[in-house]
Amino acid sequence: MPPFAALILCSILVILIIWLQDKHNPGVSNISWLPTVWLIYSMSKPLGQWFNIQSSIEAGSELDRIFLSILMIITIILLFRKKIDLKEAIKENIAFMILLVFMLISVLWSHSFLISYRRWIKDFSSLLMALLVFSDQNPRNSIIIIIKRTVFIAIPFSLMLIKYFPIYGRQYHRWTGEMMWIGISTQKNRLALIAALSIILFLWDLWQKKGTHESKLLLIVEIGYIFLGIFLLLGPKGNLKTAAASSISFLFGILALLFFIYIGKKSHILIPTIINSVTLALITFGSCLPFLKRFPLVKLLLTMERDATLTGRTEIWSMLIPYLNKRFFFGYGKGGFWTTYLREQIAAHAHNGYLDLMLELGVVGLIIVTIFLLTTSQKFLKFMVYDYHLSALFFCILFMFLIHNMAETSIPDLCVFPTSLIILFSFMPLEKCGCHDIYHLYEYNLIQIQ
Repeated sequence: MPPFAALILCSILVILIIWLQDKHNPGVSNISWLPTVWLIYSMSKPLGQWFNIQSSIEAGSELDRIFLSILMIITIILLFRKKIDLKEAIKENIAFMILLVFMLISVLWSHSFLISYRRWIKDFSSLLMALLVFSDQNPRNSIIIIIKRTVFIAIPFSLMLIKYFPIYGRQYHRWTGEMMWIGISTQKNRLALIAALSIILFLWDLWQKKGTHESKLLLIVEIGYIFLGIFLLLGPKGNLKTAAASSISFLFGILALLFFIYIGKKSHILIPTIINSVTLALITFGSCLPFLKRFPLVKLLLTMERDATLTGRTEIWSMLIPYLNKRFFFGYGKGGFWTTYLREQIAAHAHNGYLDLMLELGVVGLIIVTIFLLTTSQKFLKFMVYDYHLSALFFCILFMFLIHNMAETSIPDLCVFPTSLIILFSFMPLEKCGCHDIYHLYEYNLIQIQ
């Protein structure tokens, strides 16, 4: 099939699937398309890369700045028209606001004020999109539809790019020449994480609806997306070893989902303790990992065909630790660490989101992010009384996010998936959701959590 014909057919298919999805969810506002576009953008390559516009790390992409500026202006206009209760939004999400303000202040000690300020403006778009979710009349349905639309678009277009537009959909290792699938994303692990999200999302949807799908055709589509997600996750080699970081995140996400399905409802009193302990343990372990001389779970690495250096990651970390020690508490400022020179000398990034976060914002930044994640976690633990299923989905995504950042980077960039998705969840006004299905209270006997 000619590539252009494949592009047209893929576009038509995606439009029909989204039309079918929206047809059975008439209460979702059209405004939710703005966060949808933004979330897809956070998963995808920068626009400058799509159009092969050459620029340095410091200069950035003018096309991306124009796109984000337009998106932000439209969002600000809509928020003014909706007359959002900004005080309430800030009050409910004070930890995130502190993080955003600290990022802005950190621009002052960055090596380049203008570059760091532009990167902060990009991150500021996450607040605007989150406020749209906050202002929605039906935030529960809205965020689920936003995620589904994003996956409906990302998965088939990634497959189409891999098959018919390999210049965009494939990448080759610069030393070994090994082929890797990247699809719409920038690298294999991020595409694999998108695929993992697709599998978790639609398995979760099958569980929460329990045979009560609005449309049998839509049910078939969602099952199809589970298999497409598995195909992408396995990669060109056909096994989970291709993108080990995302595969381990996926396996942990599956275990979390199984816990909520089969164990959580029987041990509801222990859920808050288990969730808080696991969240804090993952953050602590991920933060300490770059300082360890040897990875503790060597047998797991050998299973995934990785050596004890995490495929050279420990060497990168050992080169970055001296830089961190120089500015341990406050870092190098928002977007102020990585330069073209450092990327050429060391790596594209730290391959550990917690280390990248500390390099930019120091240990103070790590503490603020930890508080933000724990307060968001606490928020969904309280809401679990009213919507066990939605809270379970959030915790599956949260755990995948925390594990993925042990070997890849997304935490410091609020406009990069999966951090972007966590932020959208964090601004959900759960008091608007009410009790999604009253039988949850009795089926899971969760009233005692309060």
